[in-house]
Amino acid sequence: MQFKPCTEGRGGTGDLTETIGNVHSIQIEACEWTGKNNEWCGLKIGSFNSIYVEYDMANAHKLSSGPIKKYPKKGDQLNVAICGRIPGVPICAPFSLPNTNACEQGINCKRRKVKKNKLDKKRVFRVALEIQEIYPQVKVVSEWQIKDPTQPDAPPLFCFNLPLAVVP
Repeated sequence: MQFKPCTEGRGGTGDLTETIGNVHSIQIEACEWTGKNNEWCGLKIGSFNSIYVEYDMANAHKLSSGPIKKYPKKGDQLNVAICGRIPGVPICAPFSLPNTNACEQGINCKRRKVKKNKLDKKRVFRVALEIQEIYPQVKVVSEWQIKDPTQPDAPPLFCFNLPLAVVP
């Protein structure tokens, strides 16, 4: 599935957002391709879907703010933040998941110590997603981030943009 890393600035025109890890691939269980060039992954209204993100933590020891030694730093919570941009509209409208704790959706937060020899190890994060009947039929470029609420100034674990559409 095609995705783009997040960038700073309006409309994705700035530098790449600094992240702790890199996203290698994204897979969506049921995607109905739509759009003139089939560039939008269509999620069917009334369906349940899963999105799988394969990532690493390769940047954890070379961040501009200094190395990350524990992630999350305290506790067992990492927040999933999603927003959507409608093409031509300058704001990113927040989208709420029923469960925003990534530690309960496949990220192992019990082993918080970031080991140098395991930074390149690929991990998989799964998000279960219900496409509710009340959702409008719309195309959005969704922005996904995983952040540690105990370190608000730390970069996200990863951040990417994904073209999604809600289809009948």
